[in-house]
Amino acid sequence: MRFCLCFAVVFVLPTSSASGQQVADTSFAPAVSDPAYPAESGPTVLIDEAHFNFHTAGGRYLPFAWLLRRDGYVVRASAARFSGEALQGADILVISNAIAEKNQEDWSLPTAQAFDSEEITAVRDWVAEGGSLMLIADHMPFPGSAENLAAAFGLLFRNGFASDAEDDSGRIVFRRIDGTLADHPITRGR
Repeated sequence: MRFCLCFAVVFVLPTSSASGQQVADTSFAPAVSDPAYPAESGPTVLIDEAHFNFHTAGGRYLPFAWLLRRDGYVVRASAARFSGEALQGADILVISNAIAEKNQEDWSLPTAQAFDSEEITAVRDWVAEGGSLMLIADHMPFPGSAENLAAAFGLLFRNGFASDAEDDSGRIVFRRIDGTLADHPITRGR
C-alpha cells in the first residue's frame, strides 16, 4: 500500500507543476452589454506576434482579443516585422512582452533588443501620424528587449523585478482607492 501511494505522488507532482504555468483562460467569455462599436466596425487593433511575444492574440492574450472583438474592435494578429506597410490600416498596436529570438531560452544579461532600428522608426512614425501604441513589458528580460523602442518615445525601461518589501506573499496589488493605481479614464472604465 505504501509503495502505491508513493508512486502516485511521484507520478502526480510533475504534472501539477506544469499546470502552474500561465495559460489563457479559454472559458472566460467577457460580457459587453453595450459595445463601443457595432461588431467588426471599430478601430483595428494589431497584436504583435512577430517578436517571440509571450502574449499573443491566439495564446495568452486570447481573452483580451475576445473582449476587444465583443466591444466592436477589429483584432488582427501581426506576424510581420514593423514597417509602414505592415502598420497601414491599423489604429492601435499592442506589443506585449516582446523578446529577441536569442533570449527565448536564455535570459542572461545583457538582453538583446527585440526591435531593430528600422522597426523602431516605423512604429515611431506611425504613432506620429496618429497611431496608438500599447507597449507592455513585464519583468526581466522583457523591459530590456523593448528598451530601445521605449526610448524612442522618451520612456526608460530597465530590466528587473518588482517586489513589495513590506509584503513577502509575492502579490502586488494596485488599487485606485489607495493611490497605487492612478485615477484615469482607463482605470475607471466607461
